[in-house]
Amino acid sequence: MPTLYVSSRIEPLLDAAWELSQDLSDDGGWQMITPNRNAAQTLGVTAFSLQQLAQDILNIRQIKIAPPLVVHDYLKEALRQTLELQDPEGMARTWQPTVQVIFRSQPDLCLGSNSSKRAQEVFAVAQAYQKFLRSGGWIDQGELFWQAIEQQSQQKSLMIYGYFNPCPDEVAFIEAIADENSIFYLLAGESPLFAPQNTLRQRFKRNGWTERYLNNNKTTVAPPSRWLSRSFLGASGITPEPEQKPQVMAQVYANQNAEARGVLAQVKQLLHQGVLSRDMVIVAANDTEWGDRLMDIAWEYGIALRLPYTIPIAETRVGAWVKLLLEVLDQHWSFELTARFFQHPLSRGLGKNLWAQFQQSRPNNFDSWRSVILAEQNIDIAPIQLPTEALRHDWLTYFQSIFDLFQVRQQARRWAKESLAYKNWSEGLQELPELGTAAITWSQFREEMLTHLNLLQTVAGPGREGIELHNLRSIVGAQYDYVFVIDGREGNLPKPIVNDAVLDFYERQQLESQGIHLTSALESAQKETFDFYSLLQTPKKSFVFSYAKTFPRHGSYEQSEPSSYFQRLGLIPEPTSLPIIPSPEIARQVYLRRSHGDLLGTDDVLIKAIHAWQVEQQRESSGPPNEYDGVVGIPFDYETHWFSASQLTQLGQCPFKWFANKLLKLGEIEEADSELDPALKGSLYHKVLEIALGAYQQDTTINLVDNDRLMEWFQQAEKYIADEKNIDVTQFRAWEYQRQELSATLKRVMLQPDFLPESVEILALEREFKGKIEDLKVRGYIDRIDRREESLVFIDYKSGGTIPKGIKDQNGKAKIDLQLPLYKIVGGVSLYPGERVDKIMYYSLSKAKDISPRQVISETELREILEGFKQYFQTGTYPVAPDRDREACRYCSNELVCRQGDRLERKGV
Repeated sequence: MPTLYVSSRIEPLLDAAWELSQDLSDDGGWQMITPNRNAAQTLGVTAFSLQQLAQDILNIRQIKIAPPLVVHDYLKEALRQTLELQDPEGMARTWQPTVQVIFRSQPDLCLGSNSSKRAQEVFAVAQAYQKFLRSGGWIDQGELFWQAIEQQSQQKSLMIYGYFNPCPDEVAFIEAIADENSIFYLLAGESPLFAPQNTLRQRFKRNGWTERYLNNNKTTVAPPSRWLSRSFLGASGITPEPEQKPQVMAQVYANQNAEARGVLAQVKQLLHQGVLSRDMVIVAANDTEWGDRLMDIAWEYGIALRLPYTIPIAETRVGAWVKLLLEVLDQHWSFELTARFFQHPLSRGLGKNLWAQFQQSRPNNFDSWRSVILAEQNIDIAPIQLPTEALRHDWLTYFQSIFDLFQVRQQARRWAKESLAYKNWSEGLQELPELGTAAITWSQFREEMLTHLNLLQTVAGPGREGIELHNLRSIVGAQYDYVFVIDGREGNLPKPIVNDAVLDFYERQQLESQGIHLTSALESAQKETFDFYSLLQTPKKSFVFSYAKTFPRHGSYEQSEPSSYFQRLGLIPEPTSLPIIPSPEIARQVYLRRSHGDLLGTDDVLIKAIHAWQVEQQRESSGPPNEYDGVVGIPFDYETHWFSASQLTQLGQCPFKWFANKLLKLGEIEEADSELDPALKGSLYHKVLEIALGAYQQDTTINLVDNDRLMEWFQQAEKYIADEKNIDVTQFRAWEYQRQELSATLKRVMLQPDFLPESVEILALEREFKGKIEDLKVRGYIDRIDRREESLVFIDYKSGGTIPKGIKDQNGKAKIDLQLPLYKIVGGVSLYPGERVDKIMYYSLSKAKDISPRQVISETELREILEGFKQYFQTGTYPVAPDRDREACRYCSNELVCRQGDRLERKGV
């Protein structure tokens, strides 16, 4: 008769199973069964699960399990037909787990007529879905064991270890497949915690199984698991032996990042002591939430870490690349999306120089991108041209040509995770033709690809060696010397019991009367507790249980309390510190704060960090500015430099701003515009006015506000902008409407009496001037020069409606305008020597009026200001000293360099 071995602790079960596995290692008639690879490794056998056994039976019968995309597609159709849903895409993902639970609960889908409407809907969908599967020759994963029971024809000798809380379909399969020699190891005892296991014991006994209870303690020194198990079950009067006390630790950290660092520091210390990675494990209830954080810190600490859980391919670099490609194709090669796509590491990344060219040219369709890539990279992206409709097989061929063009497989080989993701993705794509042979549109294919990215799974962190991160259920039956359980906060461990979105606990309770058993709320809670009890069986030498006082939630941080399991184990979490300095980065932080500097010897990074730290300390101090605040002490040869009014204004607003832009060359890369920004609008206004008033110079009777003429002048200006700036404004969104608005603005301007008085004579338009004042060479363009009566009038057009901000006055306000006096004094002498410039003015095009300042500084004042500027150049002093209201900072791109802020007050600025 088959035998059931029972114990309340894993240790005796494991010892018995190990001895038997050694005795049967040469007996080919036995099959060792474990639920996971970790339990198999602990037992010293090849990993082989009940699921694999059932799968082998079905393979012999050529019965196929439906792949994820087929499951999703058939379930969508079942929902659409049964519930008459118009958009079942999201519903399919929600319903799929519930439908699979129903399949696992019983071999058929019979439901009484007196069931609730909701239950009838769920079962009707499941029946329709099953019918679709059968029409394609498939079964659902949830039907695996029931189908294997039907198909199996011969029982086997099985040794089953690690299935301590089996599901109903697993139990039925065991009873059907196990012969009279089979052995099943069950974790059970007298405590109420083991109620489901004791029920299973009674079932096995009724079916002829022989039960043997194991309670041997072969080890001379009790492992932590023995004390932990007894404490958790509520045994009284338990005190750990002296040698056991340091083996069980409870720790508390300030936050989750500190917790991850603290645990990994202890891991590194053990590695330095000679402990092997395979003898340690990190466990988290939500392993997927901790994987990335632990992986980043492990990389910093130089620790090999593996993440065995799976994630959607959409969350990998390969998935991100495919999604970007789909977006680029769908959005017809728009600049921003395509630029991101070509910068992706799997796109054979483009260099910085080429990126700068992209910013300047801004290609925004397939042909323009193709020409740039062909010219710069000698790669023809012609194969990426999108068909409108094709068979699924042809769509796959098309996309494979894109993968080959970008050498995605070769690029992915740089990372084990991405290489595996690409392999799983490529293999998964072969499922697409299973969905049908009819031609589909690009839109349909794109949706199938996006769905596929979210359904297909890959290992989150593969590797050949390293400590692993697991959840509570993925290591059931395994044992490790050192076990670290993290994130032990209340509300996370145990996990809160959540109602199923499709079939809630009330509906499940109603189904019990019809003999349909689905997991209840009480059973879910019992499973969570039992899983943690199983985890307590895992440590052989040390058990560390920790939690963080705060955790992230909804974009903020919330306080947390320790799990009730701490109290149940009689543990009080205590703060701890890093046992060692686990990485060069941490060491640098420590040494950086010490006065004796670099204790690592020749660490170039630390030397630079110390220097940067000292620079930053000086910046934040009340000491005078130094070379890192613009006081470089290197004279500048200003006599050979050509200045503009805007440059001198910058210098007067904040010397560092001019220094950063003109001497350090930190100005932003000029990008081609994709919309009408203020600068481009101003250029367009200026050019239209230049063309229009040029025509007026030739014929003063011309009608400047004629709509047809304005349209013609705008088109000439648009062509000029396209030729000179490589910007086709006619491609901007709603350009026809924008042009009408701009035309109306200029028409209103030209109708104003003060814009073009009757007696005016236009002498020049967009006239360049060059001159010298106080040994400074100045040049600029005057938008318009009029002769009115016996004097000259200089006009500068402004698109906005306010006077431009000037340089600082004696109160530190940006009030003193330099442009108008410079134009009058330097421009007047340069262009019209001996003539009187009666007026210089700003004319607002948006407000259609003169907005000139009431007062303009005199020539003497201008020369005094320029003489002061020369002091900056002569001494090499360009301090961070913006105006009081920070007007100079409003459109400045150097904030990361100058660090203006509260520190300037300490500097006395």
